[in-house]
Amino acid sequence: MPLRSEYVILHCTDSSWGTVESVRRFHVSERGWADIGYHYLITNCYPTFESVKTHRLDLAYDGKVWKGRDLDHDGDVEEEVGAHVQGWNKKSLGVALVGTGGIFTSAQIRSAVELIRDLCIRHEIAFDRVLGHYETGAPKTCPEIEMGWFREQLRHL
Repeated sequence: MPLRSEYVILHCTDSSWGTVESVRRFHVSERGWADIGYHYLITNCYPTFESVKTHRLDLAYDGKVWKGRDLDHDGDVEEEVGAHVQGWNKKSLGVALVGTGGIFTSAQIRSAVELIRDLCIRHEIAFDRVLGHYETGAPKTCPEIEMGWFREQLRHL
């Protein structure tokens, strides 16, 4: 039975680099989860720690949307219950931006707006139900984006 999503929750990875594979490895090996917690991950231009250290940008990754949590390996990530906000996972889709300190590229923001707008339309989720992780009651500042501004971007795409 498909997941009935009522919210989209926006996150950040709190890391200046990463790929869907590296975040998945962290969530599985360090957190003990079955898979990556997010339904989608939007990368920046630093796929590895080495790329950050050497300031070597990989623009092919910048703003790229990757499918995340897929426990049954059928390619439909939106049917999965996420592992991204305690108490909200059964009623929300999780989207994360690779980045920290509110530092994201314009390509990432554009991709996030386009993806989340599409998710809202397909799942019949009102734009005011797009929340930052910090708006769920969690003791977080993630994604360190002013969500009122972000919701306005959804309305004006």
